Amino acid sequence: MTLDPQSLTLLESFRQAGGTAIDDIDMASARRDYDLLFTQLGGPVADDVTIRMEGVPLVDHPLPLRIYRPQSVRGPAPALLFFHGGGWSMGGLPCYDAPLSHLAARSGFIIASVGYRLAPENPFPAPLEDALNSTRWALSRIGDHGGDPTRLLIGGDSAGGTLAAAVCQLLCPTERRPRGQVLFYPVLTLADGDPRLTSRQTNGNGEYFLSREGIAWAKGNYLTDPGLAFLPAVSPLLAPDLRGLPPALLLTGGYDPLHDEAALYASRLRDAGVAVEHLTYPGTFHGFLSFGGVLDIAGQAVGDTAERMRRMVQT
Repeated sequence: MTLDPQSLTLLESFRQAGGTAIDDIDMASARRDYDLLFTQLGGPVADDVTIRMEGVPLVDHPLPLRIYRPQSVRGPAPALLFFHGGGWSMGGLPCYDAPLSHLAARSGFIIASVGYRLAPENPFPAPLEDALNSTRWALSRIGDHGGDPTRLLIGGDSAGGTLAAAVCQLLCPTERRPRGQVLFYPVLTLADGDPRLTSRQTNGNGEYFLSREGIAWAKGNYLTDPGLAFLPAVSPLLAPDLRGLPPALLLTGGYDPLHDEAALYASRLRDAGVAVEHLTYPGTFHGFLSFGGVLDIAGQAVGDTAERMRRMVQT
């Protein structure tokens, strides 16, 4: 397995710019740099999708909601509720405009991206509570924004994928739940030392965008007590029983430190009788879908995801 040429070139540009380490700078700078990087490399937004700001009207603290609606949509459309990445600490909603607008255009879904509260100002469980409550809201009220609540998926990338996976576990089996979960390179455990996750070692030294140090930095911001990492609500991979969960799609790059936990989670879901597909893009790295301005593989993955999202709501 080798890096594809475009991924190799992008990683080399990161290296020449001084790397992408975030664990040794202040939070304000980390957030600014994250938004700048993802906005600059995302490429143009889809020109046949309208983007507008709305809100999730939670009682205690309304959340910003960014809606992506394909102009071709007529009547209630299938919908995806999305939780952004950024280590539970970063990620402005506009920096996902490019990938989410193209996913909306190619899938025919309305996509609603949630601005959940961020750590360290709002550590666990605040981001998860926001994800859970916004999912409950969407299951009953996404129709207010043109979506069909009976065809609602939830998903997210990286730390947002953690939130989506945990929400599916928390809602099952006693509550209404989404039709499926779409997890882009999710963090599925913050518990250290699992010998099965060799990609954390082979791909986590800092050469491939996400490092073990970066994961530890995010964990330190998110958790007020390292012992919380052993809760399934923090580390969905550690849930003892995965039966009854919604169908799942997982995507990872071959050079992602998180690849092996996605593969293991997919295997456990399959063993529990859950319909699951794990797509691996061997020549690229963590976060690649956000770099569609320079990585052709991001466009391929968006198309692959759109196709499978449509299948999820047809069954």
